Amino acid sequence: MSLYRGGNTYVMPVVLLALLLVAFTGCVQDIPVVGPMIAPLLGMETPVEEVVEADSHGAGHDAESDEDDDEDVAPPVQATGPLKLSEMDRFRDTPFEKITLKGLNGDALTGWLATPLAVERKKAEALAALADEDDEDDDEGDDEDEEGDDIPTQAAPLVILLHGLNGAYPDWAGFPSRLLEKGYAVLAIDMRGHGASRPKGQDWRRFKPEDWQTLPKDVTRIVQSITRPWAVVDGEVTGGLPEHLDVDPARTWVVGAGVGANVAILAAREATISKLQPVALQGLVLLSPTLEYKGLRTLEAMYDLDAPTLMLASQSDMASNDASPMLYRMLSGKKSLKIFESLGHGTDMVRFYPQLQTLILDWMTTIAPADALPVPGDIRHPPELDDEDDEDE
Repeated sequence: MSLYRGGNTYVMPVVLLALLLVAFTGCVQDIPVVGPMIAPLLGMETPVEEVVEADSHGAGHDAESDEDDDEDVAPPVQATGPLKLSEMDRFRDTPFEKITLKGLNGDALTGWLATPLAVERKKAEALAALADEDDEDDDEGDDEDEEGDDIPTQAAPLVILLHGLNGAYPDWAGFPSRLLEKGYAVLAIDMRGHGASRPKGQDWRRFKPEDWQTLPKDVTRIVQSITRPWAVVDGEVTGGLPEHLDVDPARTWVVGAGVGANVAILAAREATISKLQPVALQGLVLLSPTLEYKGLRTLEAMYDLDAPTLMLASQSDMASNDASPMLYRMLSGKKSLKIFESLGHGTDMVRFYPQLQTLILDWMTTIAPADALPVPGDIRHPPELDDEDDEDE
């Protein structure tokens, strides 16, 4: 259709339409729900909402007014695109050992353990294979050294990883490898009804409401078992992971993602306030926590936590974006909250954005460095075991 008719133009309607479009695009970002979806189509950036934090008394105040608290909207993080091959290579190269853990009612659950010592041994084996030494004397000497290494002299802090819904330990991709490089041992747990943890054939898709409540109880029992101090009873080592003296039971972290974050909160709370065996965790890292999922309610539980806590959320994840500031305000200990514009949900945040792995590791280091500590001599060589060795000689 022509803009001309008998020498007159439709200039005025076109101008009015342009003015209306400018006015609309100027306010489209403020439209709830719809605005953030339309704005990118118009080449506009979704505004970042300022986050207001609360002090220990629950009164809101600006983030700059309290140096001890750290809550802010983080700058955009560029995606790495499809999951990098290097991240999957990191996962495949991680020397995981499949171990059996006891959950609620003694049900067998599956965990995947990797330690810095296991990494060193794997490297040593690779170097030995490349060397391909034929000298029998040298081989005997190597064997003696390996036997001496069977009893670790140092122990690393432990990081327990709890995946999200319908997940399993591979969801963490290269993150366990980064933890190992920094000196942490890693225990990735397949939660009940997920991955290799299927006691009595349980599957999360067929969970009843009461089944969801067993998830934090499973983790509470595991955490309490692992964090029991080392001791020698009847010549046998108890506490920690008895077969893995290279893991320090006194220094345990818990990292949860998605529903795993809710489970981490509830499990840490129960372990912390336990009258039988209270647990002092090194800290918590929560990716995409929510106020409630399948009856796993977290707000009240946060009030009882005093362990240092880092929370990461994404504005594109509405449930976590809304919940995180409220959960943050309930914490009384050292805390930090980072809200990003659009980094997905749960384990995807560290799978596709390795920069967040660095952020988490840097924060953990500021709380407690991952230095390896000596294993007590009486734990490495229980008295009764030494007596048996003397008799053999």
